[in-house]
Amino acid sequence: MRITVGMSWVLKKVMNCRTYFDNGAKIHDYENNGKFSISKCYKAIREPITQVRWKRLLCNNKASPKSLFITWLAVLNRLATKSRLAQWNMISDTTCVLRNDAEEDIQHLFFNCPFSSDIWMQCLNLLGISRRPMAFLDEISIAASKCRRKSNRNQLYGMLLQKQFTIFGFKGTIKCLKAITSSLIRQWI
Repeated sequence: MRITVGMSWVLKKVMNCRTYFDNGAKIHDYENNGKFSISKCYKAIREPITQVRWKRLLCNNKASPKSLFITWLAVLNRLATKSRLAQWNMISDTTCVLRNDAEEDIQHLFFNCPFSSDIWMQCLNLLGISRRPMAFLDEISIAASKCRRKSNRNQLYGMLLQKQFTIFGFKGTIKCLKAITSSLIRQWI
């Protein structure tokens, strides 16, 4: 049977899967102990999935859904920063709203801006980590590796990184953000 233009998308998908079965000749490739295995068939049909290191940063995390969503957008470089909006010709001014001293991209917004850098430094100090904020992808890698460990302190590191990302949608004062991070740390340590 040929695949025609009038077929539904579901029927087209089913018809395209015929190559995996070759009219019944390949059905034995998907058997396990003489029984058809849906799992083996599914793995053969689906497209390969690339593993990402930051999965643990988002999965099974106790951070707020807003923080998780903004983190997900930031990691995928899909956050609507001023530099991205300028690429789409939506705005012309790309300077940081908080300090007007640099272009607003992900690295600047979360780690290089004096406003967010101060908050991130306080979070690191409260966790007993004495270093300056690193590059965005380095911080994501560190947070992802720490989130794999079960201690509250390591999971808190990932949550604080995500709280840092809520600055993106927050228009309050630095005092309020410091109070939020301090209360989070007191609650978890």
